[in-house]
Amino acid sequence: MKRLRYSVLAFTLLGLFIGGVGNVWGSGTTEKSGAPIEIKLLSRWSEDTPQSNLFRARIDEFNAKNSDIRIIGEFISDEPAFLDKLRTSFATGQLYDIYWGYGGSREADYAVNGLLVDMEPVKKANPEWAAKFIPGLDDKWKYPGTTGTFGIPGEMYSIALFYNEELFSRAGLKPPVTIEDFEKVSDAFLKQGIIPFALGAKDAWRTGHLFNNFIMKTFGSAGVDALAKRTMAYDSKEISSIFTKISDYNKRGYFGPNAVSVDYNQEKTLFQQGKSAMHMDGSWYLGEIAAYPNVDSFGVMSFPYVKEAYKASWFGSGGGWSVCKSKDKAHEAAAVKVAMYITEMDYFSRAVIANKGGIQPVVMKDSDTKGAVISSISKKHMVALSEAKDLRDDVQTYDPLPSMLDTARIAIQGLFIGKSPQDVSKEILAEIKARAQ
Repeated sequence: MKRLRYSVLAFTLLGLFIGGVGNVWGSGTTEKSGAPIEIKLLSRWSEDTPQSNLFRARIDEFNAKNSDIRIIGEFISDEPAFLDKLRTSFATGQLYDIYWGYGGSREADYAVNGLLVDMEPVKKANPEWAAKFIPGLDDKWKYPGTTGTFGIPGEMYSIALFYNEELFSRAGLKPPVTIEDFEKVSDAFLKQGIIPFALGAKDAWRTGHLFNNFIMKTFGSAGVDALAKRTMAYDSKEISSIFTKISDYNKRGYFGPNAVSVDYNQEKTLFQQGKSAMHMDGSWYLGEIAAYPNVDSFGVMSFPYVKEAYKASWFGSGGGWSVCKSKDKAHEAAAVKVAMYITEMDYFSRAVIANKGGIQPVVMKDSDTKGAVISSISKKHMVALSEAKDLRDDVQTYDPLPSMLDTARIAIQGLFIGKSPQDVSKEILAEIKARAQ
């Protein structure tokens, strides 16, 4: 029954992800007669984690089973490097056959310019394969000016706040529910020489994720839409107050003595070693933390809310796969076959087993997770996530400008190297103005 409730929880999130969101170069080359079709795949999973190891094993498994198709995988875990690689591939016309992505404005041009395969005919031709996906989760790959769906879900995630239960207990503190609670707890930990909330601000995506949480816990989805529609500006008092809060917290030492010198991996190490009381991370972290020897000493909570009305608003969404068109239809068909293989129910079932829990982009039955042992941390995550009623991806995913994700993240990172909230606002607005000309 626990596994069934787990699956039902994933299904209840289906409505939370739906709100808001030329020339064909040809990704394939003509293969030599008798040689296997080589499918170039770009993904994120290069780390030594349960999820990454599972995915790379899936690629090896496909190659072992198929003599006529061979997957050539390229794995880049660093997000800026990954996004640069993806953008460069389209800019130079050297497309990957399949790539990992998150939809939204940063990928819309690829579909609008006719470079991506519409997956709707594939779904209609393979109803059993298509039926398992949570309805609406692929809406982020539907773009204005197109009539298809140009991606398929490969992941579902939410961003939570993990915390060290033993540190909180010894300090006589309770997990913070409100942002005021967070400040009191952080001040108490600082007095004890413990970093309240280590942040790897050296990686700009970490500062971007922090901002996303503040937006969702202050304004909910309405704030995300307002920024995208320009009815709320990045220099408005509402957004300036968030920039100011992040800057003030950094100056107080909440994120560590020098957060900009710490990267994501170092941030996780500080948390595991008990040197940081809280750690912001996605549900992809569940498999990794489940392997910690002291996993039972950690808990999970929602990011503290700023306004109570948005207590149930969470930062979260999903990623997935897009297939690039090819002039060689046999090559394109091979790429579609690969995309289906890496998104079969069997793969997601193995993901639950490998990660000892987690959330998947499919509706699962008890039989789909037979043999899975759900970790204590995944159970705690499920309890925390059960409050969610409103989820959104990165704020800039919904922005009409593809460049806004990098622009906003780098600008916000500036708060950790001495830039003022006003400087950050000006930097973001300058990009909006430049693109409007």
